[in-house]
Amino acid sequence: DDDSYQKLAFYDRVGVQEVLVIELDMSLRHWARQEGGLIEVTAAGGAQVTPTALPVTLRKVSGTVLAMEGSFGTTTFDTTAP
Repeated sequence: DDDSYQKLAFYDRVGVQEVLVIELDMSLRHWARQEGGLIEVTAAGGAQVTPTALPVTLRKVSGTVLAMEGSFGTTTFDTTAP
């Protein structure tokens, strides 16, 4: 059981600026502080997120692979890899 979504109200209350949740299927959910509260700003069907707090873009490559792109190049993460 993942309680990430249950924690959103707490994160909002303590003033967290951004929340990123990576689902088991590698889809991405993104919340950002706007108009005094955390608002979901997930775009592109959850396939790509560019957080304001980090100089990277996270992109869903497949059901088990996530890519992180930035000035360093691209790194991929495969959740099925040992």
